[in-house]
Amino acid sequence: MDSLQVTSNKVLKLDEFLNVYNVHRDAIDSNASNVMSSSRYILDETADNEGLCCICMENNNEVLLPCLHSFCLTCVAQEVEFRPRFSCPVCKARIEHPIENSWEVADPPHPTEVVTYLSRLSRS
Repeated sequence: MDSLQVTSNKVLKLDEFLNVYNVHRDAIDSNASNVMSSSRYILDETADNEGLCCICMENNNEVLLPCLHSFCLTCVAQEVEFRPRFSCPVCKARIEHPIENSWEVADPPHPTEVVTYLSRLSRS
């Protein structure tokens, strides 16, 4: 049976309709609240792990592969050592010489450095 197909109908009095409406509204509100709290938890966990290598979850990302996924140098080196044909652990893109063909991930600048830089730019 198609779940979107109406199989029967019933005419409701106003008080019956309001009762059904309130039950469904409460269920939807409860579900929305659960979804929001789950989403908030996932976002908080992700924010805590931002910048960490997704393989070991311990070291900071140090290298950016040509496919634009980043990992710590230790994990990339271990992958290269044990797998002669290296593929990105995230997107499976085949990468020749991943350490040599990667970029170093720089630490983000301190906010005061950004302000100083922008101030100098605005004066010139």
